[in-house]
Parts: sequence; structure tokens; C-alpha cells
Amino acid sequence: MIIKKTARFYVIEAVPRLALRDVTGPAGLALLRRHGFLIVTSLGSEFERRLEALRLSMLEWFRQSSETKEDRVGGVYVSERGVPMFRVGYEAQARIRECFRIAVAKPLWPGESRAARDAIVLFRKLADRVLAAAVPRPRRAEEEEVDEDFSVAYAFYYPNTDAYGLDNNGTLVGPHADPSLVVVAPVADVPGLYVFDPATQSWLSVEIAARPRRELVLFSGKALETASRGAIPACVHKVLKTSKTPRLSFVFEQKYASFYSHLRHFGD
Repeated sequence: MIIKKTARFYVIEAVPRLALRDVTGPAGLALLRRHGFLIVTSLGSEFERRLEALRLSMLEWFRQSSETKEDRVGGVYVSERGVPMFRVGYEAQARIRECFRIAVAKPLWPGESRAARDAIVLFRKLADRVLAAAVPRPRRAEEEEVDEDFSVAYAFYYPNTDAYGLDNNGTLVGPHADPSLVVVAPVADVPGLYVFDPATQSWLSVEIAARPRRELVLFSGKALETASRGAIPACVHKVLKTSKTPRLSFVFEQKYASFYSHLRHFGD
């Protein structure tokens, strides 16, 4: 729970939190409709082991020399709108962070570690279950086979030094909602991710409200808001520099072509 002080009282607000086994049930959908996000807990030892392996893999990768990292750049990622967006692999984003992008349909990950791929499998299964529960619709087997997957995952490293932060308030990534369907991210060790709760009209620090390495944050994107006809609001979030401790984070964004057909323009 989060305790807030008003002019006269302390107000206790419950953080939307639910065990993994219940996320796709009525309680999970109710929380998503109300808040646009929820904290997923009681993951189980195997899930937690995969999260720790992912964290160690990211730590090892970002500790390498700049020259080594810059050699790991792959092909161009074409978005759900059919637009070339960026190259997968490594990118140093000035004054913000370092990034390693993974196109889930054509995974590229540095080294021999399977940690990211194993974690993506778990995140994708969870996101698929949430999507099926939130937007139930009849699908033929042949449609499943041709539904292109534009899902993408990101490994981020925020150095949080004096040279980072886009304004005097230490904003690294301003308020926005992702274009995705369902977004899944392990809770990071260092605070920085804030989500806006429409139910309380306030910002919540995910890492303060949840347990690093033991919980996930799951939230909705613009495509899920559209597919649910507004029943599940897209989660507005931001990243701030709250300390000088480096921060690692990983994000999985679910994107299936059939949910973006109204946006896509192929003609070339």
C-alpha cells in the first residue's frame, strides 16, 4: 500500500496487485479497467529464476566496452504500421540511456546467453493470456498462422550520471502511452518508472510500490485501449532520474498485426 499525507489526514491507497494465477481472471481485468496497470506477484521460483538470469545477462552486456556494444547492430525493424523505425540491437541514446532492441519475430541478443529469449517466452505467454481474456474474439486456425508478430523487447541501461536527464527535473522519458497491446516489465532494482493511475489521478513509483526481482508490472497500451473500446485505458508512464545509481530495466511490448490493420499502409 501507499501512504499519502493530506492537509489533515494520512490516506492509505491500495496498489493494484494480483497473483500471477489470477491476472487473467475477473479480478485482473477489473484492475486493468480501473487503473490501466497492475503489479503481478507470486510468480513462483522458476519465473523468479528466469528474471534473475535476465538481470545478470543485461548487467554483463552493458558492462562491455562501447566498441564491443556498437558492433551489435542488426537489421531495420518495421513497425506494426509498416514503417521502418530503427535498427534492432544496440543504440546509445544521448542524455537518456543505452538500449538493446529485440524484434521478437527475429530475435537478436548478444552472446550465447538464452536469458532474454527465455524471459520473452514467459512474458509473451502472459501477455497473450491477458489479451485473450481482455478482448475475446473468435479466431480461425489459419488466421492465427498469418497474424504477423511485431512484438518488440527492450533492454535498457540508465547510467543516471550528471550528463543524463533531459531537464532540471531529471526527466529521462516524458509521459507517454505505448502503441502496444499488453506491456510486461520486471520490477527494476532502482526507482525510475512512474505510472499514472487514473483511479487516483496520481503518479505511482513502480519500484517503490513493488518488489524488485519478485514482481512484474503489467500495463496496457493504446492498441489494447482501442481493441477494448476504451474499457481498458492505455497506461501513461514516464521515467525519471531519481538517484545516481545506474538502473537496468527490461520491457516486452506485445504487437499483433491484426490489431493494427486500420493503421497499416502497404503499397510499396
